[in-house]
Amino acid sequence: MSIQIRDRDSTSRTAYGDSIGPAARAVVTAVAGSTAALQAVMNRADRHPASPREAFAAFIAYRRAQAQVDAAVAQYAAWLLVGGVTRSALARGLGVRPASVARLLAPVEHLASARGQDLVQGADGTWAVHMLEAVQ
Repeated sequence: MSIQIRDRDSTSRTAYGDSIGPAARAVVTAVAGSTAALQAVMNRADRHPASPREAFAAFIAYRRAQAQVDAAVAQYAAWLLVGGVTRSALARGLGVRPASVARLLAPVEHLASARGQDLVQGADGTWAVHMLEAVQ
């Protein structure tokens, strides 16, 4: 699959380079955390399986943790856009419609739409969005 990458300004490229690794780490951490309780159920000895109450609690913990996974995935996808991946390429790669990508990015739309002057680096080295106010 060939993806379309747009050339970005140097600030966007730098912010992407500094941020995509930590964003990937956040996805991996969230996914691992979401399955911890289910793994405990899975690893129980065959003679002493988890009780239905414990298995149910593990399932509920997994479903609740999905919000953290979704947030981390949205952040990662937003950094891909900052790096130059187009929204249409993201939709094609995920096998979804552009509207689904818009829903995925809605919580981080400020980052997904940020370019150049919108991006500022904090004292701790992390990048954030500081949108310039429109003149009214």
